[in-house]
Amino acid sequence: ADALRATAIQGLPDGLHAWLTGPVGFQADTATSFAGANVRLLIITASVVAVLLIVTYRSPLLWMVPLAVVAAADGLARFVVTALADDWGLPIDASILGILSVLVFGAGTNYALLLIARYREQLLVEPDPPRAMRTAVVSAGPAVVASAATVVLSLLMLLFASLAGNRALGAACATGIAIALVLVLGLLPAALVVCGRGVFWPFVPRCVDPDLRGREPHSIWGRIGDAVQRRPWTISAAAIALL
Repeated sequence: ADALRATAIQGLPDGLHAWLTGPVGFQADTATSFAGANVRLLIITASVVAVLLIVTYRSPLLWMVPLAVVAAADGLARFVVTALADDWGLPIDASILGILSVLVFGAGTNYALLLIARYREQLLVEPDPPRAMRTAVVSAGPAVVASAATVVLSLLMLLFASLAGNRALGAACATGIAIALVLVLGLLPAALVVCGRGVFWPFVPRCVDPDLRGREPHSIWGRIGDAVQRRPWTISAAAIALL
């Protein structure tokens, strides 16, 4: 691209400009447009995820654990994808790495939220955190694996694309989702158990009678659960009709 541009501007009259188009010019401009953007994109993505985690769990501590795990997954995914790019014969550029980070942070955070919600629910009835986490992983794990597998298989369909950039995007992002899945189901449970119940401060879950959970008079979720339990077919039909 640089050589073609240098040749094109030689001997141009005043007021006349030459621009490079086509695949070479497009790829060169794309790479330039993403120069330095990945750092800003990563900071913005991590900040949005942090705010969502703080709002969701209302804890100044808890958000750090899943965010650190997902950030580790993103770093590992970038390393693996970049290292294997030559072996795969795929052009991995800054734009693909930027999309990879957003996808890993988004999907990884969703998986973490599901696991943490199940873990917190178990802490209300189980005094032993490791046992509570074991139940949470067994309960939430299949849903997380199914979700990740759906995304990975969908992304792998891009390997049949004609453009090399699309094939690279599919392979890179599928790898990132797989790594995020492994770390969320492997590293995150260990990190949460090590931190103990105090990681949920100030709303630390304490053991209560299972029959009393969600049954408080002013609990919106208790009322919703009662309504679904009373009219399961009506709720199901309404949900299907809405979808």
